[in-house]
Amino acid sequence: MPKTERLEFRVSEDEDHLIRRASEVAGADSVSAFIVAAVVERAQQVITDAATTVVPADFFDQIVASLDEVPEPNAALLRLAGGRRHVKHA
Repeated sequence: MPKTERLEFRVSEDEDHLIRRASEVAGADSVSAFIVAAVVERAQQVITDAATTVVPADFFDQIVASLDEVPEPNAALLRLAGGRRHVKHA
């Protein structure tokens, strides 16, 4: 995908040194490439975390088990099921 967008931001001198050093250690092609890779990875993680709900295993097992249980119909459901049905034939 062609890179057509531009982001600009300011960093402190310490942050600049840290980022440049990490870029070298990681063997990135450039500081920009290092920053983009790190930010994209973090963005994907933030989105994944926001879309994921983690629950304890026993709670999850209770949820799954409840899906297999057929509840007893209540009065409103029985009333609706006992009503007249209109069927249209094509």
